[in-house]
Amino acid sequence: VIREYSPRKYFALHGIVLGMVFTAIGFLLVGRGHYTIDVLIAYWVTSRLWWVYHTVAHTQHLTVRGEHNFVSNMWWWYPLRYFEKEVGGPLPRLYTVPLPRSFKRLITRSRRARSYEQLEGEV
Repeated sequence: VIREYSPRKYFALHGIVLGMVFTAIGFLLVGRGHYTIDVLIAYWVTSRLWWVYHTVAHTQHLTVRGEHNFVSNMWWWYPLRYFEKEVGGPLPRLYTVPLPRSFKRLITRSRRARSYEQLEGEV
């Protein structure tokens, strides 16, 4: 999931998260909170649900009711259409830091000031 919602160049973050996931699964199994089959079934079900939901939500053809769309016979198709009705299609791969604008301006100003100081120091 982290790979889907973060830039491709963040491969270090992807590796760290993957390591944390396997560590958590290992601790879950070692702590005898669940059986191995429970964990495998949970992984299989959640990953398939995530991929099916996102495939349907991102494929315009599957969000329209008709004889061509067998997914529209499933009970969760109506809630999916409701939650995704204002989304016009696949979202663009643009990422921003979720901080207030005032904080972003402060960071940008201080970064510009430092770069100007560095340029003046070189001259």
